[in-house]
Amino acid sequence: MKQGCIDTEKWIRKGRKNQLKHLMDLLSKSTISEGFKGICDFDSDVFRPVGSEESPPNLWALTLVTLVSIAIAIPRTDRELIEPLLHGVHEGLRCMRFIEKKLDLKGLVNIKEAAHIIWQGVDLNHKWLDVDLSTLIPEEKDPKKIIGRLAEIGKDCVLDFEKTMAPMCGNKKTLKWTAKALAANSLYRICQTILDDYENKFGSAEELFEWLCVTISNILGARLTNLRMRYPSNALPVPSKQRKIALGKQLLFLAKLKTYWKLLDTKGFKIWVLINVPMSTTGIPAN
Repeated sequence: MKQGCIDTEKWIRKGRKNQLKHLMDLLSKSTISEGFKGICDFDSDVFRPVGSEESPPNLWALTLVTLVSIAIAIPRTDRELIEPLLHGVHEGLRCMRFIEKKLDLKGLVNIKEAAHIIWQGVDLNHKWLDVDLSTLIPEEKDPKKIIGRLAEIGKDCVLDFEKTMAPMCGNKKTLKWTAKALAANSLYRICQTILDDYENKFGSAEELFEWLCVTISNILGARLTNLRMRYPSNALPVPSKQRKIALGKQLLFLAKLKTYWKLLDTKGFKIWVLINVPMSTTGIPAN
């Protein structure tokens, strides 16, 4: 190996031996064979924001953790299904953060913070902020009522923000909304979209949970196609020791997704530019 070059094969071999198993299991639920059909079904333009003419911006990571929050709250769901979902999303979020580092996310700091805060609570304590998702409505078995309750919680949080904080930060400038308000808006929006067509789409808690898992899998799967790249040659020149380490970690990370790259190749996918898919996350209608 030439001095000043990185042994790319070493990092790639190491990554291939440590595949992201939980993420791969979750991605197997995706509709990749149909081009990730239904990936945006959680979103609707029916619900308009409160006190603002613009829709709050969003990151797919916030949508992802919001969908997981809803999945945990569904009653009669086999608890043994929750942990694999959390493990898969945990590995998937690591990949999404890797992608976000390559993007210009200026002005989206509060949204990134919202996704981070919600995920910490969900992953560690099964809580959305301070709301215990596993005991949302004691003894309630109707998933529709649970989703309705989550929508109310999201709505109340945003309305509280409108009354107390919005006058200070400019309620029409949604980029300045607090992380809590942005998270609440995402929860309300997605729950209302689910409720809007509930009877036609979901006949049971199990069907709703499965739909959430497939949607989560589709978001992760489509997002990961943005990581497709050719591995560099075995003797890749790098300008410094720090860059060697950084590039080595990048190669290790990409190699861990070898199983998914193979799946994409069998389906004929090259890249699915999820960042360009229209996704508005508007807020709560004034009433």
